[in-house]
Amino acid sequence: MSAPKPPRTPAGDLGTADRIEADAGHYWVRLWSRQAIWREGAAMFNCLRKGDYDSFAGGDDPRANGLWSLRDETGLSIALAEVALSGFQHRVRMFLGVSNSPASKLAYRQLRHLGAMFEGHGSKLHYDGVRDEPVVVGPDGMTYRWDHAPEGLRLSDHEARMEWRRAAGERRRREQAAHEETFDDLEIPAGPAPVDPDSEPAGDPIEIGNGVTVMPRADGFFRIVRRSANSLHVIEKAYLSPIASEAIPDDRLDVHHDDARGHIGPALTSWPGP
Repeated sequence: MSAPKPPRTPAGDLGTADRIEADAGHYWVRLWSRQAIWREGAAMFNCLRKGDYDSFAGGDDPRANGLWSLRDETGLSIALAEVALSGFQHRVRMFLGVSNSPASKLAYRQLRHLGAMFEGHGSKLHYDGVRDEPVVVGPDGMTYRWDHAPEGLRLSDHEARMEWRRAAGERRRREQAAHEETFDDLEIPAGPAPVDPDSEPAGDPIEIGNGVTVMPRADGFFRIVRRSANSLHVIEKAYLSPIASEAIPDDRLDVHHDDARGHIGPALTSWPGP
């Protein structure tokens, strides 16, 4: 079973500016301070907390390059828009939901309020920088996620995109089923146990999918000996199991930065780590 993520909490409005009211109590805020950007990253489980976006902090002009957080009526962040000046045009370059997942159809509808703010300042906001899940704009200014646009506004490649999505979903289901079967076959001790860093190998390496290879050890644990840059979801599946890992560089971590450093799972608190 995959480890549950910790409950999300609001990032708070401290360090934000230029609030824009949206539908059903939702609202936009511009992340004005570096601390607000970091807090947003923690609330949204994304890479903002790593400091790579500090250049977006500051500035008095709401049309400047900026990060805009969409919050629900409780103040919980639900989507993030990156707006940048490209040439002489203001453009949304990225629009994503929690953990960099696609933003919801409700969130897409709120983009029109952000666009209206730009228009109120004499500028037009363009949405063609959002490529994976494009924004469709109606003649009345309503914004839609491409797959929820009215029939008369659909993209020319709408059916091709839908077919690709169906094929990708089926492929993920097959891969997940293969991962489930592989993990079911692994005999992993249930519960804490002493970890011996010098434990000898006790079998051949086992490929558990998506570039992750583990080595059985004499103490009953499995040491992660190889992993790919995109394999965190496989490791997450074993997160609560006693699987010891090699040191994992910080730049290879994302949502598990605090938990996957030197070991996987709270059962291995005795693992020394790097």
